[in-house]
Amino acid sequence: MQIGVYHVFSTQSKIKSQLLNFTREVGPNYGSIPPMVFVNSNLNNLQKDQLSKFVYMIHRYYNTNLVINCNNDIFNYLHKKNPYISLLSNNLNDSKATFVSIDNHSINLDGSNISLNQVAFNGKNTDWERYLLKSRNR
Repeated sequence: MQIGVYHVFSTQSKIKSQLLNFTREVGPNYGSIPPMVFVNSNLNNLQKDQLSKFVYMIHRYYNTNLVINCNNDIFNYLHKKNPYISLLSNNLNDSKATFVSIDNHSINLDGSNISLNQVAFNGKNTDWERYLLKSRNR
């Protein structure tokens, strides 16, 4: 089983504060798969720019690719500036998605509903092995 971490992007917090929180909580070891960033809503262009900068800062800090869970509009916008990102989609038929969410559960932690997702690689075993090698050779 491959393990990783994720961050829920906030439009209410400054991106430098989010980066500091993420790196403090995660430390130097983010797991065996690239970090994921979840985007829970539609964003305006200014918010997309902030998200793009945040994704870039995480990429630079950890020197690795990232996985983004968002709609296709946001992903297309981000991917132009951030070619090192992969899409996590909730649509099992999304051919652009490197990962798909196959199940979604919610639990309540300290008064907040937290989503727990089961995520699967959307490709062949040989593609998965290449993906893992690429992310390990960072």
